Amino acid sequence: MIILCDTCSILMLIRIAPNMFTDSAFEMITLPNVAREIVKTQKFKSKYPWRQEYKSRIAPVTSSAMQNDEYIAYYNLIKRMLDEGIVNTRTDHIFDLSGVDKEVVSYALSQGFAISTGDQGIIDFATQEFSDDFKGNFSPLQLIVTWLKKGLIVWDDSKHQILEEWIITEENRQPPKAKIDFKKITGRPYPGP
Repeated sequence: MIILCDTCSILMLIRIAPNMFTDSAFEMITLPNVAREIVKTQKFKSKYPWRQEYKSRIAPVTSSAMQNDEYIAYYNLIKRMLDEGIVNTRTDHIFDLSGVDKEVVSYALSQGFAISTGDQGIIDFATQEFSDDFKGNFSPLQLIVTWLKKGLIVWDDSKHQILEEWIITEENRQPPKAKIDFKKITGRPYPGP
C-alpha cells in the first residue's frame, strides 16, 4: 500500500484515476487530515476549481483505524525526536514537520506502507531516521507508470492533457526514470519538468 499524503499529489492524480481510493487494486490510501486539507485550504479552491467534483472519491482511512498501539508509539517517538531538534544531514537544518506530516510518517511506519509526497522534508526525515523501516516514496508519475503496467488505467488524450496541466500548476519535477518508463509504455513523452 501507498499513502498519498501530499495534497498536490492527490489533486494531480484524482482525475487520472478517480477510483484510486475506492478500488483496492490501486493499493492507495490517504489520511483524514490530508483529505480535509484538500477541501478546506483556500489555495486549492482557486488552483484546482474542479476538485469539488472529486471530493466524494477521496475516501481516507478512518481516524479510529489509525489509533493502534504501534501507530501511537511511532507518533510519540517522532514527536519527541522533532521536539529535541533532529538535524537533516542533507540540508544541515533542523527538521520541521507539521502535525499531519508526523501522522503520515507514523502511519506509514506502523503499517509498513510507502508514501507519495513531493515534500522533501518528510522523505528526508523518514529515510534518515527510519531507514530500516521506511518503504520509500513514489512520485505521481511513478504511480501512473505502475497503474499502466497493471492495466488499471488506459492512457488517452484526456489523461495526457491533465499531465500537461501539471506544467501550468507548477507541480514538482518527476524522476527521470519514471519519464523514460512513461514514454516506453504510452509512446508519448512526459510533457513536464
